[in-house]
Amino acid sequence: QNNYRITSVKAYKETLVYLNCSGNSGITDAGLSGSASKLKILYANNNPKITTIRPYTSTLKVLHAEGSCGIGNDTLRYSNRIVELNANDNVKISSVSSFATSLQILHANGNCGIDDLSIVRACNIKILYAANNSRITTVAPFAKTIVTLDCSGSCGIDDSGIELACKLENLNVDSNCKITSVCACESTLRTLNASGLNCGIVD
Repeated sequence: QNNYRITSVKAYKETLVYLNCSGNSGITDAGLSGSASKLKILYANNNPKITTIRPYTSTLKVLHAEGSCGIGNDTLRYSNRIVELNANDNVKISSVSSFATSLQILHANGNCGIDDLSIVRACNIKILYAANNSRITTVAPFAKTIVTLDCSGSCGIDDSGIELACKLENLNVDSNCKITSVCACESTLRTLNASGLNCGIVD
């Protein structure tokens, strides 16, 4: 991470399963081509030089591609095994359709391309971070599996968006004026962050 002097991982091509080449890393698509066929976890946050995951689509399970990362829909459509995706503030990622049923953890905070339509088939999500994402308004497609939800700030989720979430254990509604009740999950809820003057939850 942030080491521009490392540009290749060829020396570890037979063993590499985890790589963090975020930020000002010297690693590019060329540095990974033919050298990361066993990669399972990739952090490429804010690295615009990483634009594809095709060399390791058959093994990759965790992908962090937030911000100015070069990864977008064009390359994600080749993957069908991703379990965790971080697309925070990445407008180039707006679809998870190819791995919708395997996806369990989704980071879609801020100015992200993910919206309700993007996750309509993601029926197994357990953890969703959608802080300040006004385009996500409901957890209905995965209401039976979600246990942790961050819908703080200007997230589009309101009371009706969580009314079917009967297994929620952890809920962050910090500064979300649209959430006024937790009745749907009151029997399962363990932690609740209802801070902020704009939060809709009161006594």
